Parts: sequence; C-alpha cells; structure tokens
Amino acid sequence: MTTAAPPSRLLLDTDSFRAGRFAIAPDHPDFAEAGQVRRHVFVFPRTSVWIEHERERPFIADPTIVTYYNRHQPYRRRALDARGDRCDWYSFAPAVMADLVCRLDPPAEERPERPFRFTHGPSDPVAYAQQRLVAHHLDGPEPADPVRAEEVMLRVLARVLSASYAARGLAPRVRPFVDPANVIGVVERVRAHALAHLDERLTLSVLAGVAGCSTFQLCRAFQQATGGAVHRWLLRLRLQASLERVAEPGSDLTAVALDLGFASHSHFTAAFRRTFGLTPSELRRRARLRTVARLRVSASC
Repeated sequence: MTTAAPPSRLLLDTDSFRAGRFAIAPDHPDFAEAGQVRRHVFVFPRTSVWIEHERERPFIADPTIVTYYNRHQPYRRRALDARGDRCDWYSFAPAVMADLVCRLDPPAEERPERPFRFTHGPSDPVAYAQQRLVAHHLDGPEPADPVRAEEVMLRVLARVLSASYAARGLAPRVRPFVDPANVIGVVERVRAHALAHLDERLTLSVLAGVAGCSTFQLCRAFQQATGGAVHRWLLRLRLQASLERVAEPGSDLTAVALDLGFASHSHFTAAFRRTFGLTPSELRRRARLRTVARLRVSASC
C-alpha cells in the first residue's frame, strides 16, 4: 500500500522566510480542511477553489487574486476545479510581517495576531509572475538564493497588500521605511559585514541584524542608496572577488567557488558565465594569453 504525498511541500525555510507549494485533489478525504495554517501566510492560487474563512463569506480563490491567512485562522475549501487546490504559499516571521504591514496600516500594531485585514485581494500580472519565478527558482535544479527569494517576495507582498487596501477604498498610510540620514549607514554596515563573511550563508535577517533595521528597511535602504537589490549586489561582489583567484594558473576553481559562498563549482560557473559571458576556465586561459577580447560583462547578474 502506497502512502500519498503530503499536500504541502516546503521549498525554503530560513530564520525569517518560508515558501512552499500546496496541492490536493478534490477526492482527497481531507480536501475540505487540509493545510490549516500555523503562521501568517499569503497564498497565490494556481487553480480555482472556494475558500471560506471562519465567520467570513466564502469567495473564489483563483490566479487573479492572493489569499491572506492570519496565524491559526480556521478555513475550509470546496472544489471548483477538477485539479483541486494548487497554490504557492509564502510566510515571513511575525516581526518581519508586522514591520511591513504596519507601515501600510499603522493600526495593525494593535492587532499583532491579525495583521491581515482581508481574506483576499487582487493579484496583478506582475506580482503573480514574480512569485511564480521565485517558486520555480526555489524548486529548480540550481541551489536556491534565499536572499533573492525573500527580497523579491517582500516587494510582492507590499505590492499586493497596497492593491488590497486600494480596492477597498482604504488608501494605505505609508510610513517612511528608513530615516534618509541613516540610509548610508545601513548600507555601509551591511557591506562591511558581507565583505568579511563572503564564505558564509548570508540571509536578509542576518544582514538586517548587522544593520540594526528590519529586512524590509534593509531592502528599501539598498534600493535607495544603490539603485539595486541586495541579492544582486552580493552576487556581483562574490563574482568580482573571484576574478583575481580565477586568473591564478594553479588555483582550484571548486575551492574558489566554495570559499566565496557558492554551493558548488557548477553553480559558480553558471553565474560566472551569465555575468561575464565566459566560464572561469576560459577567463583563466585569456588571462594567460594576456587578452580580454570579446569579454562581456552583464549588468543584470
């Protein structure tokens, strides 16, 4: 007798962010109540299904909306699509969630157990596509980049929550994310720590702790100060730091990759090729020949 796979599959679990996939068929005996949440969760449906939160009106969850669940929020589902209920779900640590939500909705400070005011709201094509790309990245063959995934999903959540307030005629009262006078200090503290710990697994929560701010504040500060994302800066830093060692004739490329925080030689090579247009071994050969002809550096690493 075979045992059915659990409906929910965890794709990433850091100290501040979790992501997973959920899939259950309509004929599953636990279809109505499977997947009860123990954290604050926001979900992007991939199929259509009826959802009913306790003491709330039922609604149809489909790929054009995002559904919100406060921690321990009971709910039930009813089948609508022959494929059942399939979705991607995401959850931030309570402190991260509170920081983001309270900046859009300051009264949320008075209801820490219920940061989400709505059961569901609109999901525009950009938000839906971004979270699908994150899900594919986390479930893909290459090692996942937790900083990239968390950073993108923080932006996605801010986007869809703002749309949820606007759809109900409740314009969010956005607080400043970071004191402008402190932006450079935040970025410099993060840069100093990252430069000294390139061989370690760096996460947004670790970097935010070093900077003395929240993960959302960190992302906003980096965007404001550098015009880019934290994960892109980290990747560019690691790749550029590798160039000197890669060019050394006797260096072990696998050791270079691992010393700079890449999961494997193949992971390092793929990122290197995307950025510079050639592999580490090819760059070493050109360095030996003292030529940089046709070297292309990508601005979108």
